Amino acid sequence: SVACGQTSIEVNELSPITLVKGENIAVFEDESKQMQFEQGIGKKFTPADFNVPNFGFKNSSFWFKFSVQNTSYKLRNYIIEVKNPNLDVVELIAITSTNDTIKQTLGDYFPFEKRTINNKFFDFKHSFLPGETIQFYLNVQNSGEQFHCPFYVGNADDFVTSDKNEQIIFGIYFGIIIFV
Repeated sequence: SVACGQTSIEVNELSPITLVKGENIAVFEDESKQMQFEQGIGKKFTPADFNVPNFGFKNSSFWFKFSVQNTSYKLRNYIIEVKNPNLDVVELIAITSTNDTIKQTLGDYFPFEKRTINNKFFDFKHSFLPGETIQFYLNVQNSGEQFHCPFYVGNADDFVTSDKNEQIIFGIYFGIIIFV
């Protein structure tokens, strides 16, 4: 169920990697940084008044609520990527169409080896049934550092290709810098 004027993000095998924008997000700030998911689900989420989450220098926890719908007729693997490698705790909770709850936690406070996908950013992989809509709750905590957390959703294979291309470009760039 979509709330607070949010629109679901629709994805399929042809969808590019998509920035999750303000129109797709509802947000709640937890200044105590103590709230657990079970307590937060009933809290008052408000429609986002931003395009990309950027809260400056905050020592808070922010909860983002959004939904993703697989419009494909096949089981698909999608990744939700939080593109800031300096966040302390990044917790993603998924409520599937069968009301299963899947919780994954990453962040600077956890060993890199805990990640299911080896990437400098925080990547969460989810399988979607054909036509399935999953409600996500993303909890991001930071300790007074720059609180900028753009997040994306897309086909798992596209993220792998994008990351490889980025690594090649960085390799060429640094090769030129070292050579010069």
